[in-house]
Amino acid sequence: MIPLEIDCVRSQFQEIILSKRSVLLFGFGFIGRHVFHALRQNGVPIQAIIDNDTEKQGMKYEGVPILPPLSFLGSDVPVVIGIKGNYRPILQELNSLRLEHIIPHSFPLTLDHTIPFSSPLTWGSDSRSKQSFLKLDMIHFSNAARQLKLKESERLTLRSVDLVVTEKCSLRCADCSNLMQYFAAPRHADFGQAIKSLDTLMGAVDFVEELRLLGGEPFINPELDGYVKYTLSYRNVGAIVLYTNGTVIPTETQMRALKHEKIFVVISDYGDASRKADEMANVLWEHGISAIMQHIETWQDCALLRCYGRTAEENRKIFQSCCMRNTPSVKDGKLFRCPFASNVAALRAVPPELNQYVELINPIESANLIQGVKGLMGLSVLKVCDYCGGRPNNAFTIPAARQAPHPLSYTRFEEERACG
Repeated sequence: MIPLEIDCVRSQFQEIILSKRSVLLFGFGFIGRHVFHALRQNGVPIQAIIDNDTEKQGMKYEGVPILPPLSFLGSDVPVVIGIKGNYRPILQELNSLRLEHIIPHSFPLTLDHTIPFSSPLTWGSDSRSKQSFLKLDMIHFSNAARQLKLKESERLTLRSVDLVVTEKCSLRCADCSNLMQYFAAPRHADFGQAIKSLDTLMGAVDFVEELRLLGGEPFINPELDGYVKYTLSYRNVGAIVLYTNGTVIPTETQMRALKHEKIFVVISDYGDASRKADEMANVLWEHGISAIMQHIETWQDCALLRCYGRTAEENRKIFQSCCMRNTPSVKDGKLFRCPFASNVAALRAVPPELNQYVELINPIESANLIQGVKGLMGLSVLKVCDYCGGRPNNAFTIPAARQAPHPLSYTRFEEERACG
């Protein structure tokens, strides 16, 4: 049985550490390698690495074999997850293999460890940041485990939903993947419209694991505390996470609204650009607010806005490899499949017939709305993909947060036809 409570998982993990009991490591990408070295350096033997990648199977890493999952069908050896992301499909697979003693990756990752490669974890060494990360990850793990008990085909569960509360930003990053650098006249979201949109969506879905409030820079919006207070009223949300660039210190009013066990603030620290990141983190921690400091040096190179003229199959491959394809975004009274889709629509950067969304302000009846959301989330490619550079996990990287002197120019849909 998969443990649901953080104290139960912590107890199991501490027992593994103290007894030096052998474990299996499930998944061996970037996070998996971190987990491997964290376990090894804390005296935990790794019996084997389990990975679905057939190219890795049969290989060894520092003497530990990499084997296919079926090699351990029904094993009672504890499994440590070495993958960061949506826990639901991971737990579904482990459950199908009858593997039950499962530890999420966040527990070993909060242990002190060094790595023999140049890819440090982004949330740094501060224990308060680590504990906030652990708490948020455990919420996702527990909620995913609970979902396994329910009939998945009859439920509408979303891993995350973005609510864009503002296009305004305290930075003007030339390579922002959310395309804020193209807004010449950025605006705050209309509070009434945004709340009505959320009410419609939350009334249709069974559960949202993470509701994300972002921009732009969300702490610029004077109505942010209202958004926070209102979203806390939803019982079908696992966690509410605000994403900030570390340039704006929250007001006392905002701070009071943020002090809740379901609220997390993720601070993206871009070095000199995030001029108040350390101060912001300390203020939040002093007020008992869960804050995660992410030190980010590079971004994916994916913000060029143009028509690529790809074939349908090329766009399908771009979509299937995109790390943001399952990150629905609520903006301007509509639900879009991803942040790129919502923002190119707002910018009028694509012909209107290419925009695919679910209307939330004037919704159809509930049953059809649910089918509409399921249909949107079931698409195998978006029409606007032909305007996106793509965001695969192995995308070329560039220095993060390079500043532009003014809003970037682009071609509005009135000025060109659909490419193809």
